[in-house]
Amino acid sequence: MEKQEAIPRYITRDAAALLVTRLGDDFVVIQNPGYVHPPYEICPLAPRRRSLDEGVRAFLVDMDGTITTTEDLCLHALETMVRRATGWGVEQWRGLDPVRDFPHIIGNSTTQNAEYLVDIYGHGINPKLLLAGFLEAVAWTLGKGQSHTRKDEAQAHLAAMGMQPVLEDSRFTLLRFTAFTGSPEARSALNSLVDKFAAMFPLQGRGERVRAGVEIYYQRLHQMFSLIGQGQGAAVARQVLGDDAAHPIRPLPGVGLFHALVKGWLGSDAGACAEVLQPFLPERRKTKSAEQQRLAALGAYFERRPAAVALVTSSTRYEAEIVLREVFRGAVQEVAEWPLPAWRKAQVKEGFEDPISYYETLVTATDCHEIRLKPHRDLYSVALHQLGLSQEDFGQVAGFEDTEAGIIAMRAAGVALSCAVPFAGTQGHDFSAASHAVFGGFPEVLLKHGVFLPAELLR
Repeated sequence: MEKQEAIPRYITRDAAALLVTRLGDDFVVIQNPGYVHPPYEICPLAPRRRSLDEGVRAFLVDMDGTITTTEDLCLHALETMVRRATGWGVEQWRGLDPVRDFPHIIGNSTTQNAEYLVDIYGHGINPKLLLAGFLEAVAWTLGKGQSHTRKDEAQAHLAAMGMQPVLEDSRFTLLRFTAFTGSPEARSALNSLVDKFAAMFPLQGRGERVRAGVEIYYQRLHQMFSLIGQGQGAAVARQVLGDDAAHPIRPLPGVGLFHALVKGWLGSDAGACAEVLQPFLPERRKTKSAEQQRLAALGAYFERRPAAVALVTSSTRYEAEIVLREVFRGAVQEVAEWPLPAWRKAQVKEGFEDPISYYETLVTATDCHEIRLKPHRDLYSVALHQLGLSQEDFGQVAGFEDTEAGIIAMRAAGVALSCAVPFAGTQGHDFSAASHAVFGGFPEVLLKHGVFLPAELLR
């Protein structure tokens, strides 16, 4: 084995520039949160691949917006953050603008989202309303939240802002159990806390406002997840979507079939499922026999060579477990309608029974720090490592993301075939870093692209 050239630790700018040129031809600039040095990093991207010429060993998939509909919940929580900080109703503010705001908030870390919203809408922030929203959010997280990670982060935010005295106030203790109940006791406790601490903690600085916004966002998001976990998804759908008949967390079209097919559970019987996918293609037409044959060949290929699947998300572990439970519950319901033999359906339902064990690895924000989430490579690098793949294997990996930040993170981690599957909220993103941008989602990935496997491997 050829000995690797030793690289000194401390080098000049010119030497650094020379080393960078050896890393490739494609680079990306990744901005860091405002409290991190340096303000940006320059990262090389893996050389782009268009097809899996050597076959496929693993797939990497994002969660929110890629396999499920939860981005609506995230956007609602961000709007809640702005409304609680400003007091704006629907008359004063219609909400986040898909053209102006979505490209800057979908796919980025929560801290970066809060920084953007504070910068754009900070002129409307009422310090007392922001303090009230922050205190009530932290009280709810510490008293009713189910995520231990979030509890620790809320405590850390209080400490960073010098607000530990709040924890010693008996009214804050009461608020832990009454937050967001609307009871007279809760309103009185919150108002008294704001009157007492408004002068001491005015939350005027950008960093303080961002920390407060992050807590308000997570409280609302986790409150909705808690309700969904208690079987109150209809109430959440009514609040967020205006339709209590639409479950707020459901699999996107083709996701269930993709997950079953790449595990080898469909075999050549997969061809019959082309008619299930066809209605979701951008163009409406009858299923072509070539697409049925390709899907059958894909099913047979993966029956011989099942692929590993890793889920990589900037959501926390707590959030991911709730979301995946609902996604796979919806996928199991879909299986009943698939034109498959009964034994195939039974196999798929059994495989979907435990969403966590379905994936060879599940990498979440809990496995990383907020400052290293997408578009940084870290989550995807962890997933590739946990799958036991070396850099020589990366050419047999494909990944799916719905955001520009996710695509960048994937290619920065070495995944050369990175496919964008945009949803309505991310169709305005810049996907020039992607190997493919497939606006028909997983139905198009399967029917038209054959998950990017060349035809000769499917014979």
